[in-house]
Amino acid sequence: MALHNVDQERLLYIESDLDLAEAFKHKMNEAGFDVDIAMDGTEGLHLCNVKDYEIVIVEFKIPGIDGLEVIRRLSLMGP
Repeated sequence: MALHNVDQERLLYIESDLDLAEAFKHKMNEAGFDVDIAMDGTEGLHLCNVKDYEIVIVEFKIPGIDGLEVIRRLSLMGP
């Protein structure tokens, strides 16, 4: 598990396919990003409430709250 480097941009990837999410995380870690993964919209929104992210990537079809609703709710939270 990589430690968070203050110089790294923090990224949240909301993706229900764990294999795809882990592969993406690995590549983005290599590119210098600190990546968190959420498996559904509810978990993703929770993480956005407790951590700050520079980038949030959301799959459209995810369990529970879908990707468009996640984006709508995040937009109401501000930048």
